[in-house]
Amino acid sequence: LIFLIVFEMYVCACNGIRQNQVKEAIEAGVSRWDKVHEFYGCSPCCGKCKEEIELSIAQRQLLT
Repeated sequence: LIFLIVFEMYVCACNGIRQNQVKEAIEAGVSRWDKVHEFYGCSPCCGKCKEEIELSIAQRQLLT
């Protein structure tokens, strides 16, 4: 019996937003880092997640 445990990293520790949630928001059409938070009913706090979320948005835009 094998158990696979997948640990998703938090992108925004302040609001508990994980990598897969950032991807989901971007795929739904979100194109600004602060709007990712809004998508989940919260707002940015410390801003440490800004760079990583913007990078995810830029990568998605390159693919489209």
